[in-house]
Formats: sequence, structure tokens, C-alpha cells
Amino acid sequence: MPNIHPFSFDGEANSGDSIQLTCHVSKGDLPLVIKWTHNGKPIYSHSGILANKIGDRISLLTISSVEAQHSGIFTCVASNVAGKVNFSAELFVNVLPHISPFTFDEDVFNGDSVQVTCHVTKGDKPLNISWKFKKEELRPSLGINTINLGDKTSMLIISSVSAGHMGEYSCLAENGAGVVEHSAQLNVHVPPHINPFSYEDDVNPGDSVDFLCQVSKGDRPVKISWNFHGLSEMKDLEIRTKRISERSSLLSIKVVTPDHSGNYTCTASNAAATTSYTATLTVNGILLKIQAHLPFSCSLLMLLSVIASMACLHKVNIEGIRPFAHLGCRDTRIPRESQPIEQPSDVNWKIARCHGALNTC
Repeated sequence: MPNIHPFSFDGEANSGDSIQLTCHVSKGDLPLVIKWTHNGKPIYSHSGILANKIGDRISLLTISSVEAQHSGIFTCVASNVAGKVNFSAELFVNVLPHISPFTFDEDVFNGDSVQVTCHVTKGDKPLNISWKFKKEELRPSLGINTINLGDKTSMLIISSVSAGHMGEYSCLAENGAGVVEHSAQLNVHVPPHINPFSYEDDVNPGDSVDFLCQVSKGDRPVKISWNFHGLSEMKDLEIRTKRISERSSLLSIKVVTPDHSGNYTCTASNAAATTSYTATLTVNGILLKIQAHLPFSCSLLMLLSVIASMACLHKVNIEGIRPFAHLGCRDTRIPRESQPIEQPSDVNWKIARCHGALNTC
């Protein structure tokens, strides 16, 4: 009768391990027939298990990469003319967890709510599922919550996404066989943020003024534009804008006049949103505009001249119907007989302070 030398597996195997088992028939008449079974069924090569006979008395069983399906009892059967004997050994395979792939939505905007599920489809129990953000443990201050749904599922929830949540999130599943992880990248569309700007110094006519609009945050590319009281075309007012970097724009007024008093708005836009910031420029001096439907008298112009002097006006625009042709203006510092009267040729009359003296009619 054949005699099989006892054999066994070297402890438990983990998924992916390589194992070998030797069946040595130490006694028995030749010829010998040596075969293997797995859980009572013949072994076929397509199952990932190979059996090779080495010489007349040895058969080597090999599994190059152990899987859960290889768990069970392996039996070596040896037979000759005298009879048949067998010997068995049991293989225990620890199965690594398998995480079903997950991803975040592509279009996630600042303030959105985000959730993603990590589900372990395979693996021995007990399982431990945990999360990491940028390869580090989650911190409560990040505003990220995780909820376990049963033994094999965990959900990560961010109720209000911000730029600080952008990065790689990893789900880790661990059991007796080892640890596996799956990662996904969260990209957040961030709207532009404009740093506040203003012009705090006193501004007088003739000064120069610059406003710098800087976008400190937000997705690229960023489009930056300016407007003055809602008007985007400002060349007629001698207002110039210049893009000085990818995230900044400069508005310049070389020679300020009272006409430049008002609100200046910088608008920044990207794929996420549009943001605006407005600063007010106040120019010392008064701009007076009067709409008239009747001819002006000289006394009215004289009154406006006095008001201009008292209020330190630099310019007074009188808009209305063309005054009487015989009315004109002169400088009181020059004798009447030596100063010709200028006849008005436009509806805009200018009355200004002349170094302390008044232009009067």
C-alpha cells in the first residue's frame, strides 16, 4: 500500500499570497498514480491551481495568487496495484477588502453639499472603515462628517463646500488580511474674491488717482472689468484701465475734476460666479448743473457767480436755452472800457474764481 508523508499549509494565507504544497509518497510499489482534489472535486488548471508530478513519488501543488475561492480542503490521493490512500490539509484564506470605486461630481461650487459612499463588496469580517483627507486623519474643524451604514459601508458628507475642502479623499478598509484604500479628488469651483480698495486721501481738482482691484481668491481664468456709475466706456472722461496681472487691474485718472466724483466698481467673474466691489471717490469742489427753460438774466448769472465764489467752485455749468445775445461776461479787475464783452456761443456758460476776483456780467 502507498504511504503519504504528512503535510500541511504554513498557517493562514492572505489574498494574493503564493503557496505550495508537497505530496510525497514515501512507500508503495511502483507505478504510482498521484492526484489532487479540492473540497472533494478534481483540480483543473483554469481554477488557478497547478499540480505537477516530480519523479515517481512526488506531486507539487502550486497556487500563484491565493483568492477566497481557494479556501477549503486539499487532498492528495495516491494509488497503485495494492490500493489507494489519501491525506488532506485545510487552507484558510484571509480575504482582503475590496472597495467599490467612487468619485465626486465634476461641477461642485462653493457652498454646495457633497456626499460620497465607500462600499466594501468583499473581505473578511470584522471590517474597519475610515477616511483620510490629503493623507491625514479627518479633523472635526474641517466640517466633514462620516456615517457608517452597516458593516461594509461608510458615507462622507460635507454640508457646505468651500475652497478649503478641495483635495484628495481616501477611504481605507482594514481586516485581518490587510488594508486597502481608494481615493478620489474633490475639485471646488471658487468664486472671485476682491480685496477691498478705497481712496482715503483728500482729492482736489488736478490731482491724480489710482484704484487697484486685486482678486485674491477664485478659479482661473478671471475676467476683470470696471465701470463708473454703470458706464463701462470711460475714455471720454479721461479714465484709463489697465490689466497689470492675471488677478489685478488698475484704474487711473491723471487729472481729476469734479466730474470724476462718484462710484467706481470693479467686477471679477469666473466659471463659479461674478463678484463686484465699489469705492466712492469724492473730489473737493462743487459741480452745479441747472436746467433752465427761460433765458437767463444778468442778475441770475451774478448770483451764481457769488455762490461760486463762496463755495470755492472750480466750475459751474449752466445748461439751458441760449441766453440773450447781448449778455456777456467780463473780469471786474479789468476796466470796463478796456475789456471787450465776450458773446456766448454755447449753452454752457463757465463762471470760475479767478484768484480771488469774480467774473461777472
